[in-house]
Amino acid sequence: MKVIVTHYSDILGLTATLIMLQTQLELPEEIIVVDTSPEKTGLSIARRYNYNLVPIKVVCEKAQINKAWNIGLEVAGESDVLIINDDLVMPMDLIKRLNYVLKEANTYCVVPETVGREFSCPEINMEFKPYSTEAPAPLKTEWMPGFCYVLSKKCVQDVGKIDEGFDIWFGDTDYEQRIKIMAEKNGMMAIVKERKAFVYHFGGKSQKYKDEKTLKQIAKDRNYYYQKYPNEKPKTKN
Repeated sequence: MKVIVTHYSDILGLTATLIMLQTQLELPEEIIVVDTSPEKTGLSIARRYNYNLVPIKVVCEKAQINKAWNIGLEVAGESDVLIINDDLVMPMDLIKRLNYVLKEANTYCVVPETVGREFSCPEINMEFKPYSTEAPAPLKTEWMPGFCYVLSKKCVQDVGKIDEGFDIWFGDTDYEQRIKIMAEKNGMMAIVKERKAFVYHFGGKSQKYKDEKTLKQIAKDRNYYYQKYPNEKPKTKN
């Protein structure tokens, strides 16, 4: 399994992420950092914190998140991939557990247990275990958290790349829908959650989406999503 990490401005987060990935009980095949920062901070961090245990590739390109994910998928080639943000805290057995579930379940996507969609906290505010001694506990789920998800190579082959028609939001939600549609068509599980692998996501970065230009783009992304999935649009009250 290869890992794709998108990076823009969280220097501390990317540093911690690279350390956590290189101390996994089961190492990734490769770490791919898609560095969209203006100063190429991802490249300098990767050079400094490279343990020389697994290959680390850094691709520097100014791009929005959906384009950045596709860049990572292109570099990864025909491989199972774990796609993560650089603002997570992950257990040492994350890759081992996700790999196990991916191999055992007939599924396109595997995700960890995590905090809820609306969670936001700048520090760990709960007990966090560095690993679990319990047996894997996979369960079918409906949500693919966009900050941490595994796509099998078959998923990428069947479902395709991320839709870059979305600029800021809804790209991951759109891909989640496409996974479900393709899984039903091909008689596979869509998304499986490994409940014994808990990932902490700090979140809270949506505060940067406050300026008028960005809000207009989010509105465009939302309209585009509802054009693709009109049945998902909330019904207005009379």
